[in-house]
Amino acid sequence: MRRKGWTDEENALLYELTDGARASGGSLSGAFRTIARATGRQPDSVRNRYYSLLREKGVSTGSFTPFSPGEADELMEKMTALIGRGCSVRRAAFVLAKGDAKLMLRFQNKYRAMLKPAAASEKTSSRTPLEAEPDTVGYAQRLRDLNDTVKEQHERFMALHSMFTELCGINRELIKRLAAAEENGFTGAPGAADGT
Repeated sequence: MRRKGWTDEENALLYELTDGARASGGSLSGAFRTIARATGRQPDSVRNRYYSLLREKGVSTGSFTPFSPGEADELMEKMTALIGRGCSVRRAAFVLAKGDAKLMLRFQNKYRAMLKPAAASEKTSSRTPLEAEPDTVGYAQRLRDLNDTVKEQHERFMALHSMFTELCGINRELIKRLAAAEENGFTGAPGAADGT
């Protein structure tokens, strides 16, 4: 259920916990989650309220520059290419940010935010994941390569298994022959079986 309006008590709790987090060097996002649990709101809603109150007080919350559609498309293309080559999302963002931690977080968060709508539409789409996004061609090839490797290893295993089974059969046969020889009085000394 969606809650509307913030009570004075909720605002007081918000100020208290966020001020405490800032004073102790703690995480604001942790404070937002705690407030969310206490008020029955979503952490994002708590965060939005916090920054809204700061703006109302005239406190600067830092400048935020949104991505233009062209920048977002370029980021998606570059991130997808790096991830297709085996980079994690974090590593790909770090490479594109050239080591700038703030920029890396910005790229990473934007990329993940752009994936959310795609994932939601994919659930309702009848297309398979390989058809849904062109960048998955690289993943499909890697899967085929891995499948070929697994097949080769399975064939080697089956060959070794076959040899082992054959050796076990030979061993069983030798044990039978030795047991039969012992029953017939063979002691293992040269010439003992024929009496010479």
